[in-house]
Amino acid sequence: MGADIIKTRYDHIDVAKGIGILSVIGLHSNFHLEIGTTFEMPLFFLLSGIFIKNKIGGVEFLRKKINTLLIPCFLYYLPVVAYNIYYYLLHKDVNLMDCFEKAAVPTALWFLVSLFEIHIFGFFILKIKSLPLQIFSSILLSVIGYGMSYYEIPSLAYMNTSLSCFIYYYAGYRWAGHIKTNHHNIPIQTVYALTCLAVCSIVYSIAQPYIFYRNNIFHTSYPVVFACGFSGTFFILYISKIIKRNAILSFYGKNSLIILCTHLYFIKILQNFQFAPSILFLLICILMVPVPLLIKKYLPVLSGNKAII
Repeated sequence: MGADIIKTRYDHIDVAKGIGILSVIGLHSNFHLEIGTTFEMPLFFLLSGIFIKNKIGGVEFLRKKINTLLIPCFLYYLPVVAYNIYYYLLHKDVNLMDCFEKAAVPTALWFLVSLFEIHIFGFFILKIKSLPLQIFSSILLSVIGYGMSYYEIPSLAYMNTSLSCFIYYYAGYRWAGHIKTNHHNIPIQTVYALTCLAVCSIVYSIAQPYIFYRNNIFHTSYPVVFACGFSGTFFILYISKIIKRNAILSFYGKNSLIILCTHLYFIKILQNFQFAPSILFLLICILMVPVPLLIKKYLPVLSGNKAII
């Protein structure tokens, strides 16, 4: 949001991102626990807010977000366009628009679009000088987003999801100091982690919610959605503080955006071989080691690190 992003890296935050992106791969490989769907994406929205500082103007802010989110999203989507057109040409009985609407090639690119919109919301909300009004505005957006799910209002460019999830992003911004600080007090952090896990597990087991953030579908109450979202997210954060450093998790965390944008293409291909979910998960994890390295070296624009405009 009207923001500069500090380049300092925090080991435990990279670990948290690593756990999060491996959970997403597990979800798409059908090798996961259903409870994870309640907090996997909230984790990434929250972590996207922790380094935000209000320093730059609107034009510069918009240019940066287009370069880091929208341009990579557009480029990553080109294989989907090519595949859908190819599929349409081979199946004359299929409508071209149906190919795109039914997503013959699944992607996780919705997250980039939604995050861009959330940055826009944040640019304006963080200009509000009154802290209570900022908090109220953040909660109000989530209520509006939840209401759109409740009344089944169609979403345009994932706007409904962005409204629902802005509260995670704002919480990351507001609690950035606590999240970034790691005194590595293992006994205390273990208590916090277990408490968050207990809350998430109890709420989930009682409510049995169906939560699908991409389409802003919440078949449960508003408190359940955000109780699971926040408690599950902070469970991962406290576990990451306990772990503190882990080279493997940190690698996946540092490359989480590239992995998020590419892993489903490989899952689509490997699903043709009917691997068991655990094997599919393992193969994707292995493939997601060279892919980010190659993209960063030969196609840096796809990592959002090279400005186009």
